[in-house]
Amino acid sequence: MKHQRLTEAEERRLAEAIAAEARALGFVGKEKMPKETKRRIRARVLKAILDERTAARKRDAALAEGREPEDSFAWRPQRRR
Repeated sequence: MKHQRLTEAEERRLAEAIAAEARALGFVGKEKMPKETKRRIRARVLKAILDERTAARKRDAALAEGREPEDSFAWRPQRRR
């Protein structure tokens, strides 16, 4: 996966996700978590962060063009009149 520069809030979110998974797996103190498990957690959280960034970028572009942003999810695309 390409290296992504994260904000402090995103880094904290990633660290909290890894810590929560470690607690769920029963790791205590300085016990090492398997690299594969960390990699999977990191991939899942980074995907969510990048999806949020993309949605925010699309919303800002729509507002700049004077359109209403599509904030809700629908199976069918919004009909254009």
